[in-house]
Amino acid sequence: MPDIECNLLAAEIEKSVGTGAQRPDRYVSLADYAPLARRLRWRQRWDWDARTLREEAREREGVVWSDALEAAFREHSAVRIPASLGMIYLDRPLLLGSGQALQAESGCVIRQIPGEKGSPMLMNRAGAAGVGRDRDILVEGGVWDGALNDGRGRIGLAVGSYAGALSFGRIDGLTLRGMTWRDIEGYGCQIVDATRFRVEHIRFEHTADGVHIDGPASDGVIRDLAGHTTDDPVSLTAWDWEVGSTSFGAIRRVLVEDVELQGGHTWAEIRLLAGVKRFADGTLLDCGIGECVLRRIRHIHTFKIYEQPSWYDVRDRSAGPGRLGRIFFRDILVGPFDLAGYYDRSSDALFDIGSDVELLSVRGVEYPEPPGSGGSAPYLVGIGPKSTVIPVGGVGDCNPGPFKDLFNPESCPVVDRLEIAGVRVAGRRLGADEIARLVNVRSRLPQELPVVTDMMPECSGHGTLRALECR
Repeated sequence: MPDIECNLLAAEIEKSVGTGAQRPDRYVSLADYAPLARRLRWRQRWDWDARTLREEAREREGVVWSDALEAAFREHSAVRIPASLGMIYLDRPLLLGSGQALQAESGCVIRQIPGEKGSPMLMNRAGAAGVGRDRDILVEGGVWDGALNDGRGRIGLAVGSYAGALSFGRIDGLTLRGMTWRDIEGYGCQIVDATRFRVEHIRFEHTADGVHIDGPASDGVIRDLAGHTTDDPVSLTAWDWEVGSTSFGAIRRVLVEDVELQGGHTWAEIRLLAGVKRFADGTLLDCGIGECVLRRIRHIHTFKIYEQPSWYDVRDRSAGPGRLGRIFFRDILVGPFDLAGYYDRSSDALFDIGSDVELLSVRGVEYPEPPGSGGSAPYLVGIGPKSTVIPVGGVGDCNPGPFKDLFNPESCPVVDRLEIAGVRVAGRRLGADEIARLVNVRSRLPQELPVVTDMMPECSGHGTLRALECR
């Protein structure tokens, strides 16, 4: 049966994004600015060769190209890092402006010398300044190595901070292509307040979130991602925690496709986080997500579609469950995963829903093994409140102790329409009745620990599903 609505939306998104910023006819070589490069010595714990932290800091030495890059971009709009340079070091964020392009040839490694608190490696000028807007920036190639922030923890752990090794905000037209993000203690890239963005052909070699989109954002393509992350490989966060965020707002018209996750890994999951932002003066901002297509996703165990208070302070929470409009999921391969060691004790489904949804359309799901086998989630779709209570503690934790709930057990999400078709288990296609039995509408959750009753009222959350179609 033709998938007209989903395919048409995907084509419309592709057309609106366009081909991205065009490669310029001519690049200046960074090698031409070699006299401005500086040989420096510094101390750090991170061992680049072993890719591990040493107990004590050791002296390192390298050629720092920050001055040279800045000079090149003052005089030219396009700069190429030639393969002949091999490895270069940066000691501060490089800022790009409208119409500028940076290309690193194959074999180039860009290493960050972490500062006292860590910072992005690459930003755009309008995003860094918080004023104005940039247009049409292109970055291609290179291995971007964040030295794991030299063991200091995540970058951007402050209200209103950027938290990505590559951080872009207030931008219309951005292309990131053909890059590897290595040993980054933060998001691989964070894109904020953006339109017409394209992120494709990216490999992760240990980052936190891979591609992290903060609203407002619209008309984006995220394609061909693979590798190891220590948080969500793709995160569409219209509402987000204040720590590591600079803006909030709706996310619309995003295409995510060809994502190869690390099967059996905790973070083989994708997040869609809608909500309602309540500002200090009491005003509210709807931070919904709509008109999105996610397809050809491999080895995933959970799509996280629920509100979630801040890990660092649960008082930083959405003013409502958030709402998703039309969301399409196509060609999904489920990865086996044992929930016994998972941080979310309320997880029960591949599509874990705790937000309001207008339409969730799912077509083409392949289970190598029956749901629930090997400790995996027993349901295809779960709708309702969630609760996992853990002790307060950890870097940056400002919660009133001694416990916190990672979720909202009071949530009462409503799914207006759920469409599911083409579910296969171990090669056998399921009938409509079998699919329907894999949908769980969660009712009231028990309070996990009485000690937190002063922080939360008694649980009364429940889920609602208004229409279900299975084929």
